[in-house]
Amino acid sequence: MILRQVTHDDLGCASYIVGDDSAGVAAVVDPRFEIDVYLELARFMNVHIEHILETHNHADHVSGHGRLAVATGATIHIHRLAEARYEHEPFDDGWELELGSVVLRALHTPGHRPEHTAFVLTERGRGGEPWAVLSGDSLFVGDVGTWVRAGHPVERSLPADDQ
Repeated sequence: MILRQVTHDDLGCASYIVGDDSAGVAAVVDPRFEIDVYLELARFMNVHIEHILETHNHADHVSGHGRLAVATGATIHIHRLAEARYEHEPFDDGWELELGSVVLRALHTPGHRPEHTAFVLTERGRGGEPWAVLSGDSLFVGDVGTWVRAGHPVERSLPADDQ
């Protein structure tokens, strides 16, 4: 089982490479623009990146999904509500992607963006119970993501004791 976090420290964002090293397959969730780290990790772990998953359209940075798809031949997946204009396979709530013994299930979590989706991870060898959630830009350590409309964040009102 593979789960490696790749951070983009300038933006405070994280992406992930998830997969099954015994099956030799992996997916990248929310790839940053600079894709070399994913290619190096895949070579090191002896897996092929076959899928790229986006939790949402990223208004705050440029995704590397197009560059990674060209470099690997991977399929890009994003929620149907994103109405993406690039080549991709849309998914809906509950869609599942199997990577050997690892399963990622789409959990539609609108709020940060209408199409925002978290991915629930399970592994057959762990009894099939969820053991991780990749929440994209909806949950952060000590915070939650803002709601974004047409690429512009909407100011949040803080409770009186937080102002």
